[in-house]
Amino acid sequence: MSGTAGASGLGPWAADLQDASWRGLPFVVRSSSIRRGRRVVVHEYPYRDIPWVEDLGRGTRVFGFTGYLIGDDVFAQRDAMVEAAETGGPGDLVHPSIGAVQANLVEFTAGERMERGRVVELEFSFIQSADQAVYPSDDDSTQDQTLDDADTADAGASDDFLSDVADAIALGSSVVSAGLGIVGQWIGLIDEAISDAAMIAGAVTGLPGANFGRYANGGRTVLQPTGTTAQSAIVALSTARAAVSVSAAATASAIPSDLPSGCQSLAEGVRATAGDPADQIRIISSLAAFSPVVLSLTAPIGAAIVTMQTATAALCRRAALTSLARASASYQPTSYDDAVERIQAITTLFDAEILAAADAGDMTTYLALRALRTAIVSDLIARGSLLPRVVTVTRAATLPSLVLAYQLYRDATRSDDLIARVNPVHPMFMPLSFRALAS
Repeated sequence: MSGTAGASGLGPWAADLQDASWRGLPFVVRSSSIRRGRRVVVHEYPYRDIPWVEDLGRGTRVFGFTGYLIGDDVFAQRDAMVEAAETGGPGDLVHPSIGAVQANLVEFTAGERMERGRVVELEFSFIQSADQAVYPSDDDSTQDQTLDDADTADAGASDDFLSDVADAIALGSSVVSAGLGIVGQWIGLIDEAISDAAMIAGAVTGLPGANFGRYANGGRTVLQPTGTTAQSAIVALSTARAAVSVSAAATASAIPSDLPSGCQSLAEGVRATAGDPADQIRIISSLAAFSPVVLSLTAPIGAAIVTMQTATAALCRRAALTSLARASASYQPTSYDDAVERIQAITTLFDAEILAAADAGDMTTYLALRALRTAIVSDLIARGSLLPRVVTVTRAATLPSLVLAYQLYRDATRSDDLIARVNPVHPMFMPLSFRALAS
């Protein structure tokens, strides 16, 4: 006998009830319960009346049953149920109204009462579980995936460049010189980029214990090493700039086979000069948009020069794009909106070069850049989706930033973020309407 006790007399609604069983052994259900909910952690803070409740996902589902076994062979049924109850691992549980689920038995009781004769009373407690153990995976993070794909794109760009210019450079030194002329123009942009005065401010952000208020752009994912001072950070910036100048001089006179590694090292050197990832993205984006004027020549030598110039310009842009991808992986978005804006700006540059690679028949680079673009978008979406959005805040009167920070976030220390976003004339007089984080 199995199922729900007295189900036949309950009415039409009970027609769909299923026979209850555990590991294929049926039992009669007298009553059942399900405990559900959410897993949360309550964070309570001094002087804050309202706690923050952190939601960790759906809570554990616990199924409880009271029921019985009945029949002349009831003790044989009981022994079989005890054996099933003591078997390790999850098993098939059929709930009368829910159906089959995978569950682990937590508690089991079987008892007899003499006045009940051939009846063994049962009590069960089950926890719904997965079919197999779930452990943390060893997959690369989205940032690591971006870095790996950037290395692959560098290798693809090198191979395609050497393949594209192999026939052209065989026609003489004038062809090689034309390519180096393109590199020289790109180096001119690099000289302007590394002279950017804003990088001095970026070099000292992220110092341990330092607070630059509205002048901190917050693009770093990690603080600078312990012991770093403002003076040592500026010295490191000067050293990196000098290293770029040396690398630029070497690349400007490199032989064609060394141009790919030279351009890629040069782009990475430029990235190293900017300590803050926000500065890295800004200055490298200008290098990735490099578009020199290519001569229109038709003679055999002239056509080779055009090929060399076009391929070299593409090599320079692609070196900048892979460095831009590495900069995006180390950049910490300040909000969901910031992450979306970064994605739009970066993918615009990538889309243009992906199209150029396809038109040129550089399929290795084309596929590598598409994969790298996908990795960048996935990374920034994954990290940006965890951040609050930016909303418009309107107040009827001018208030100090400290008051607004407490009103909006119950945390007056976040006034620095408000000041940096709004950039008011004075923190005591915030504008009536401004953009700020929603939470």
